[in-house]
Amino acid sequence: RFWLAAIMAEDDDDTDPAFASAPSTAPHAPAAAAGEEGTETVAAAMTSATKPTGTTATVATVATRLSKAKERRRKEFKVSSAGATSATTTTTLLKETTLTTRSLTYIGQCVESREISFDESVTGKITFWKDAPYVTLYIDDYTVMEEVTNLCDLRKGDHCIVGLNPVRKLCGCCDALVFYLASWEVLRLYHHFIMFDDVVSISEEGVPLNEHGEPARICEYSNTPMGALRLLIQVGWSKFFSDPAPFQQITLHDYQDGRSAFGIFRVLNDMDEWEREAIVSEASQLMTSFKPYHLFFRNCEHAAFGLDPNHRRWVSPQVPFLLYNLGRLFAHVLACLSLFELQRTRSVSEEWTNYTTLIVLTCHLFSTLPVALQVLVTLVRSTVLLTEQKKRLGEVTYFFLLTKEVARAVFAGGFAIALLALLPRFVWHYQYCWSAAYLNMTGYFLMDVLFNVSFRIATIFLNSHLTGIPVAVFASKRQLDRRKKPSYHLDTNNPRRFFNFNKRSLSTPNMNLTFSSDSSDNSSAIKSNARKKFDWSEFCEERPELKLAPESFVKKRNEDVKSKEISSMLRKRNKSVSRNIHR
Repeated sequence: RFWLAAIMAEDDDDTDPAFASAPSTAPHAPAAAAGEEGTETVAAAMTSATKPTGTTATVATVATRLSKAKERRRKEFKVSSAGATSATTTTTLLKETTLTTRSLTYIGQCVESREISFDESVTGKITFWKDAPYVTLYIDDYTVMEEVTNLCDLRKGDHCIVGLNPVRKLCGCCDALVFYLASWEVLRLYHHFIMFDDVVSISEEGVPLNEHGEPARICEYSNTPMGALRLLIQVGWSKFFSDPAPFQQITLHDYQDGRSAFGIFRVLNDMDEWEREAIVSEASQLMTSFKPYHLFFRNCEHAAFGLDPNHRRWVSPQVPFLLYNLGRLFAHVLACLSLFELQRTRSVSEEWTNYTTLIVLTCHLFSTLPVALQVLVTLVRSTVLLTEQKKRLGEVTYFFLLTKEVARAVFAGGFAIALLALLPRFVWHYQYCWSAAYLNMTGYFLMDVLFNVSFRIATIFLNSHLTGIPVAVFASKRQLDRRKKPSYHLDTNNPRRFFNFNKRSLSTPNMNLTFSSDSSDNSSAIKSNARKKFDWSEFCEERPELKLAPESFVKKRNEDVKSKEISSMLRKRNKSVSRNIHR
């Protein structure tokens, strides 16, 4: 096997003289001459294998040649590293399962490592994602958004997300701070709008312009403090509180200068031109027939997700997110009260009693348990929802986001849970109750912010100074085999598949299951793992004596069999009679 595989794997360009001259213990091994040109065919190799020769090769040399042949067979491409002047990287291009628009955009920017086998089916490899855009998950753990670094990339119909800024256009420094906090994922409250025009160019003053040279427009439910004050003066208190922010059309320049774009996220959608035109048309209709603004039922998020072609639902994920976090903060307030009670108990007596244990359990119930549940639910939900979008996102983006969420659960969630679990001991030993209460209220938020900032710094450093962001990509051979083989699961929605009418009944001789003899319904007779019946002759010389049942039992059993046969005959006759009557 060794020498035959080596001959078949020879390279067309050259041969190894050491392979022809090295001694070996394998008899009749064919030799590859040093001056020979080209590669022998399999037939020539088989022919030469039958001829005894004096030249042999060692197994070690053949194994070395095999490894060289594997390396020669790999198709190598030179991919110029973005940002580098002369350095080139020899790599194999990423092969994704489904090449979507996003996959084709970044397929040439990924450098792969060799595959590592974890078991007989699961393999993994490290893909270095060079010049990767910053993608992250929205708070609903389903919507994938990408930070926009050039406003000319925005097109009409795009669903854009920015940080929530209640004092917009009052102070330029405050506006810039909000954009920076949203860019680094410190601020997790967002405002939504829909692009009404394509951004074609940026003027010298930093104004984003459309194809007609006019300022690019957006549609949104919004208002500014000065605009709200003018509306209050015009319509009065009652009408103002019923509709404080109309669905209106404003310019993109109201949010940011086009010369330096940061803090604006765009939802990843693969849309055609007709879909973008439909979104613009629906937004125009909504501006003339919108309902009054409501914080919980009709806000900017409702309108943006209602116009988004991937959602088409009038929903606002921030509302349940905000309500849950407010409820969790209320539980943390109760946990702080238990910490103060623990300090008072410690000042009265240093002995640990059952009442002290009850106070500590109450603190964990209202602080540690809600955070642990939130971390677990967020991880499971993000994993399930990301897996649904794997084909649309591509392998690299999918595993990048999945790795980020797993790391968030491990580091941010794990450290937050450990911190909250140690607070009662901290109060009992050191009696720093106010510090413990502050950490109890803000511990999970601080850990999440620390993780987001650290992750962003790491991605910027790896993108700009090293080979790219390392992404662990896993694959399963079972999944590939399952795609190739036809599925034999019974379709319970089709009764003729589940109950095989007008077919031969299931038979089980020798533990073999034959579903049907009709090739139109079942392409072939499907058999399970067949096992022979137990044969005593294979294990012992004499078969054990057969223990006969009593005669009374045998007679009763025969009578039961006869009665069953008679009843079956009667049923068949009744069926035939009813069928004839029906005819």
